[in-house]
Amino acid sequence: MVKLSKNGSVIMWISIIIICVVGTLLHFLYEFSGHNKVVALFAAVNESTWEHIKIALTPMIFYSLYDGYKYGMNGNYFSAKFISLVLIMVLIPVIFYSYKAVTKKAILPIDIMTFYLVIVTSIGSLAVIIRAIVVEVI
Repeated sequence: MVKLSKNGSVIMWISIIIICVVGTLLHFLYEFSGHNKVVALFAAVNESTWEHIKIALTPMIFYSLYDGYKYGMNGNYFSAKFISLVLIMVLIPVIFYSYKAVTKKAILPIDIMTFYLVIVTSIGSLAVIIRAIVVEVI
């Protein structure tokens, strides 16, 4: 098991909270901006699965400025970052369409919890992989 230092764990949870808040704001920003086309590149413009992936990926990619600076020299960083971003792109539609297949409808509280769960999973996987032993390919 990979153990995070107390400081690393606090930073991870602060990062999760910030990314969740920014993602939540991005959900509404397009409406608040008066349907600005530039804002549409980053914010949700409708309730599609892709738009929910976009509002999760946007803050995660900006978060890369921080974690790239902090962990970029780590041999596992780019693999960890790739996996954490792919998890977002896979988990949001898998969870959404799985529960929708059972319930036959979208349920807002489940959609919201899915968003937050995916962010926690993504950042958690990033932290675990970065702290794993670097494996060199010969």
